[in-house]
Amino acid sequence: MQESFFAKELSMGAITIEIPEDVLLSAKILCKRIKEELKKELALHLYREGIVSFGAARKLAGIPKKNC
Repeated sequence: MQESFFAKELSMGAITIEIPEDVLLSAKILCKRIKEELKKELALHLYREGIVSFGAARKLAGIPKKNC
């Protein structure tokens, strides 16, 4: 079975994105929770758009399987 282009490109395990400080401050999210909240928002968006499965979204959001 041949790997897709995306599987090869994303096999690094993690990515980093830069978000301007003023955008983060305007989000009105506690600094200590910003990473978790952004991961949850990304997971929700990707799931709603049909890009990832429920299980993948749950994993990205850091929600244990027993809580679903």
